[in-house]
Amino acid sequence: MEPTKRRGRRLSIIGFLQPLISFVYGLVIGGVNRKSYIKMMEQEAKLAQQTGRTRVIVQDNGPIHRCREVQQLWKKWESQGLYIFFLPKYCSQMNPIELEWQHIKKNEL
Repeated sequence: MEPTKRRGRRLSIIGFLQPLISFVYGLVIGGVNRKSYIKMMEQEAKLAQQTGRTRVIVQDNGPIHRCREVQQLWKKWESQGLYIFFLPKYCSQMNPIELEWQHIKKNEL
């Protein structure tokens, strides 16, 4: 049996969930990479700095979340009021955004 060929390009989802407040996401054609992740986080850090309100991001241990280039920006982001915390490895069930991703993938795409 011949493997199924993939049609088109990969569709990825990236976003922020504030439980009981908001869920903001975007669809990305192709994969989400370091560059797009850093750009998104830079915008969040800038927003934290402009508003003077601390922003806290809780995320999984995806490779782009912990790559060297991103780690070098953590101190800068913290100085702007953006703090990053990580869920334990292999605990996606603790991440409430996973339920939103499932809903979008199942019902919206």
